[in-house]
Amino acid sequence: MVSRTFCYLLLLAVTGSPMYPQTEGRQSAGLNACQLLPKSEVDRVTGRKSYADAEPIRGSGCGYAQAQLLIYSGDKAEENWEGTMKTFGHDKAQRFPIPGVGEKAYSFYPKPRDQYEDTNAFVVVKQGRYIIVMSVAAPQGATAQSVQPQALELSKAVLAKLK
Repeated sequence: MVSRTFCYLLLLAVTGSPMYPQTEGRQSAGLNACQLLPKSEVDRVTGRKSYADAEPIRGSGCGYAQAQLLIYSGDKAEENWEGTMKTFGHDKAQRFPIPGVGEKAYSFYPKPRDQYEDTNAFVVVKQGRYIIVMSVAAPQGATAQSVQPQALELSKAVLAKLK
């Protein structure tokens, strides 16, 4: 199931609304996130086969059946990611530091707002001019924390390709 959070991010990215304009420092228009992280790798890491194609998101993002990747770049990448967090009400979410990954990394686990929203683990990694945001939806009945290692492994795969 595709989460409501994913749908909101996709809608904002596609419409280029004032809350999420497509400018340098927002999502990076020069990168192809779906090429950096192919669907086959997401399927392998999550252990779940997706029959839907990976969907590019305007800027540099890619949506998968069980995950989502966003890449922000530029001098204001971190500031713009924080703006996205605030837009979705996650700016006050507890962040759990992840040592040894990028310049700075953390995970967070937003609570689903209703039974239709997925339970997701997010891993956010800052490296140089990039902010990599990887989310993985937990299988029904599983906790967000249970898929954090998958989100981390996928983040590291993208990070390796950006170096």
